[in-house]
This record gives sequence, structure tokens and C-alpha cells, in this order.
Amino acid sequence: MSGNVIWLSMTYSLKDLDVARRQVVADQQMISAQEILIDGMLTRGEPAGLARERLVTMTEDLRNHRFHQDLIQAAIRLQR
Repeated sequence: MSGNVIWLSMTYSLKDLDVARRQVVADQQMISAQEILIDGMLTRGEPAGLARERLVTMTEDLRNHRFHQDLIQAAIRLQR
């Protein structure tokens, strides 16, 4: 079955879009806080390797959440 694409139709509401937008904002806030934490650690001469790894994960999560938000927004436009 390789090469076959199965499209699942989902119906989204403006509430779904709002939830997705709030998640993106929360991600941005967490990333900002993590960057401040890392800056402080480096200023104090502390190792920040694990904090940087967490920042990478947070950034990947943000990218995924933005993608999901964009999909919801596009689906809503198509439903109209």
C-alpha cells in the first residue's frame, strides 16, 4: 500500500483554533523563559547543556504546534 494516501476529514471549530493559538503562545512563553534561564546559567558559569537540549525540544514542539494551528485554520477556511 505504499504510495497510497488516506485523507481523514476533520471538522474544526473556532474554539479548536483558539486552543491551538493559546498553545503556540504558551510555547513562546516557555521558550523565552528557558532562554533567560540559560543566559543566567551561562552568566554564573554553570553548565547549560541539558537546558539547551530542553530548549531544542521546546522549539520543535512550537514548530509542530504552529503547523497544527495552520492546519486547523486552513480546514476552517475550507469549511466555509
